[in-house]
Amino acid sequence: MGAVRHPETGEPLPAASRLTLYFTENDRAVTTTRTSEQLDEFRRRAVETAKRMRNGDFTATPDQWRCDRCDYRLICPSRWGSERVV
Repeated sequence: MGAVRHPETGEPLPAASRLTLYFTENDRAVTTTRTSEQLDEFRRRAVETAKRMRNGDFTATPDQWRCDRCDYRLICPSRWGSERVV
């Protein structure tokens, strides 16, 4: 992936050194770091997911980690561990 550029000057920005997720529901911030390779892989997967969604593909991808944290886990017919997994 190419360097991210400053929106006004066009100069390349330095690589991100940390990532912070803000959870407003419980006023919590979680900070982590990622390597350049991990960030590139995330970008690739995000673009692939966006393309699938633009094409109307909303196929569930159930697994324990995702389903345990999903707001729809109690009503989803595709949830991990359900006898109804399709």
